[in-house]
Amino acid sequence: MEKPHKILIADRYPLHREGIKLAITSGPEYVLYAAHCVSSIDELQSQVKNNSGYHLLIIDQTLIEQHSEWSLKHLVSNTCITTLLMCDQLTDSLINEARHAGIRGVVERSASMERINKVTHRLLKGGSYWPVIDKNSRTTPVAPDHCVSLDDFTEQQLQIIRLIIDGKLNKQISYQLGIHESTVKYHLTNIYRKFQVRSRTQLVVSARHSGVTDQIRL
Repeated sequence: MEKPHKILIADRYPLHREGIKLAITSGPEYVLYAAHCVSSIDELQSQVKNNSGYHLLIIDQTLIEQHSEWSLKHLVSNTCITTLLMCDQLTDSLINEARHAGIRGVVERSASMERINKVTHRLLKGGSYWPVIDKNSRTTPVAPDHCVSLDDFTEQQLQIIRLIIDGKLNKQISYQLGIHESTVKYHLTNIYRKFQVRSRTQLVVSARHSGVTDQIRL
């Protein structure tokens, strides 16, 4: 029987971590895996110290930037795990820095599930992934098939999206915003419809892919 790959996912947001797990299994390359998730460098250090044998680390670049004592080189030397770096925006300087640090690949957080699936599979097979930046796409980006913007949502709906990204449940959102839980569910129905999704995880992934989360004050 095939043994599952051990994957460590380090990201700020619970639902984005779930989105990565979903992407690993929902694309064209089937990956049998067992994932552990952390939300900070401190948790990452503890997990690596207490659990050995990880085949892949998928980490949010911002976690490293928020930890003043860590750099990409520090990450690689302290974990000794094949690493995929997820960033908000690809730049030539970031790719070069990641290469020199020993990172095995870089992909944008807004990448499609299929792309994340293929890159994960490639790194688990011993390969690497270094995207070529299309300089023209920075000024003339290709719009996704289904476009949404901040103007499509009310202020309360944007607050709900923000709290969902933070991993809050409907009851917690209701308490924090001072509204009935039925109102939260009503707004969620409309939010799902506008994003054309059916779950919270799909919502977070779609919101990031469309760029809406970059415009919401988190």
